[in-house]
Parts: sequence; structure tokens; C-alpha cells
Amino acid sequence: MSVRVIFMRALKEWPDPEDYVICTISELNPNSAVAVLDEYNGKRGMVHVSEVANTMVRDIRRFVKVGEKEVAKVLFVDPQRGYVGLSLKRVKPSIRREKILEFKNEKKADKFLNFAAKAMKKDLKQAYDEAGYALMEKYNGLLYPAFERAKAEGKDALIKDGINPGWAAAIAEVAEKNIKEKEVVKDVILSLSTFAPDGVDAIKKSLELKGNDSKGVEVKYISAPKFKLKVVGSDYPEVESKIARILKNAEDVMKKHGGEAKIEEEKL
Repeated sequence: MSVRVIFMRALKEWPDPEDYVICTISELNPNSAVAVLDEYNGKRGMVHVSEVANTMVRDIRRFVKVGEKEVAKVLFVDPQRGYVGLSLKRVKPSIRREKILEFKNEKKADKFLNFAAKAMKKDLKQAYDEAGYALMEKYNGLLYPAFERAKAEGKDALIKDGINPGWAAAIAEVAEKNIKEKEVVKDVILSLSTFAPDGVDAIKKSLELKGNDSKGVEVKYISAPKFKLKVVGSDYPEVESKIARILKNAEDVMKKHGGEAKIEEEKL
């Protein structure tokens, strides 16, 4: 099976121990999973079976699949052997959420910089060489915060960072057009199952959102018995609270019909 990986740009060649990285599982072995580091130009890492989950792993294929993206913690790096040791089980849910958000924002920033490059009649490589990498140096290896600052403070903020006025103006214009007011978005999978004769009605009732819980929530059918919820709020506590209330309502309804409801986080 071929694995498609979109590599992100990084200022350093290798990650450091204790870093958190986005990786794509490329190969499964009985005692390990091989992963491609998306942010490090195809460098490879290995997750030993003992670092996959906080439980006994008898079959690694039940926990990870080829082609899936994961957030991993770097345990050690051996550049001479081209080897990075990774752990999946040492990634806390809060860290995972933050890293996923950071990764998605960096993909947006790469696209935004390409927009700015077109306005400057340059290509993306020139954009990074003339402005992108310099901004990443200023913002701890990340590009998206530069666009956020340009949105909030305009081109002069980037000029103060040492960016060419032409690039600063192009980046600020792209930021103004494309960055919305700050919001938190979380995608989760809601599974609803029951064998009751009126099961379809029960599922429909489970998905009925009332009051504020209906705002900022988009429900899409995936396949029985799963639904994708896209939940939007001003911060993580608001989003998590809304998800908890939706789940509680679904559990109450499904329990009355001999079924169950459960939430799982969507894979990257």
C-alpha cells in the first residue's frame, strides 16, 4: 500500500528528544510500526510495540493502521543511523489536540504564503527564501503566528520583524482576507447503536440538538452507526462542554432503547 505524505517545512533537519511530531504510519511489523515524519522531509521513525498504547498490545494492527496520521513523542534521535524512536502512548490528549491544531494551521500558512507569492509574482520557494524562513525564525519555527500578527497589527508589525515591505504588505493582505476571528474547531465521531424496532427514531432523537447546543455544531452521516460532529466554539472548554452535553443526551436516549452512544476523536 502506498502512503501519501505532504511534507511540511521545518527549520531544523531532525527533531529533538521530547518534541512532539506529526507522522504517517507507513509500515506495520509484529513488534513495531514504521512512520514517516511529515515535518522533517521524509525522515523515518519507529514506534516499538511497547510504546503504542497503555495496555497490552497483542495485535498492533488493532491500534494503528498504515496511512493514518498520528501525533508521537520523540524518545531519542540517532542521525547517524537515520533513526528516530517514537512513542504514541506518551502523548496526552491535550498535547495531541494542540499539535493537531498547530499542524493544520501550518498547512494553512503554507497555502497563505503561496497566495502572497502569487501577488508578488514569485514562486513558493522564493517566498520561503525571502520571507517565510525569516518569519519562522522569529516565531519558534512556525509560520502561522506571523499571519496572525499581520491580521491583528498589519504590515508594519512584519516590517519591524525585518521583512521586506513588499512581502509584508502581501502577507498582511492575505491574512486580512483569510484569517477569521479566533475560534476552536473539534471533529469527533459519535457512534449510536441499538437493535430496538424503533431504533431509527431513537437515533434521530439522539441527534436533536436544543438551544445553544445547536449553534456551532454540524452533523454529517458517515456510515452506520457513525456520525461526524464538527463542533465550533470560542475556546476548548466551551467546545468540550458542548460535546459532553451532546453525548449525555445521546446516552440517555439510546439507553432507553437498549442501545449505547460513545464518542471518539477523529483521526488526523
